[in-house]
Amino acid sequence: MNSRESAVAPGLAHAGYLILRSVEDVLPHEEFRRRVRYRGVDRYPLFIAPQPEIRRALGEPLIEDPRLYSAIDELFDAGYGNTAFIPEFGDARRLWRAFQELGFAFELLYCQLAWRCGEEDRLKDYPALQRAPPAVSQTYGFDVSWPGCNHSAIAQPGLVSAESPWWQKLNQYGLLDDYESATTLREEYLRVYPYPPFDIYLVHAMEKP
Repeated sequence: MNSRESAVAPGLAHAGYLILRSVEDVLPHEEFRRRVRYRGVDRYPLFIAPQPEIRRALGEPLIEDPRLYSAIDELFDAGYGNTAFIPEFGDARRLWRAFQELGFAFELLYCQLAWRCGEEDRLKDYPALQRAPPAVSQTYGFDVSWPGCNHSAIAQPGLVSAESPWWQKLNQYGLLDDYESATTLREEYLRVYPYPPFDIYLVHAMEKP
């Protein structure tokens, strides 16, 4: 990527909505627990499928609460394609409220896919925006992650540590403030962890979901 390309503002496309665990509930590693309130996408609820045969095979207790069974089952089916993103706000809000009623400290976020010229092929992996998203109350910043939201180049141990220059680039939410930094981190991360795709997401909190 040359300097002219990096200076171009990214295109922003609809990625979807995420139901994420609260920052107090789970953080990727100890440095983040002590020093950064990471609010990126790598906080996806890591539930085990609710079906009894699967849970027995894994030695997990069965889910007795039918409401919890239904919510987990729906969450497993809600992601678009090979992503963790829920396409429609109404579906995401209803499912988030179901978990809230069950006592889970989850957060509902809106995310946009940030892309540049030459990456148009990534758009097909995400849903089209059917209606305008609700108002956002806060933009947390840019994250770099697999579409499954279970491996962020920021959150996972690796390039971003307290001893690295990247640490100083993180904002108060544990994310990056500018797209250029996110593309550079992605390029560096792919050299040491060559398992694409790593997409770039602009992460937002929403008003009164």
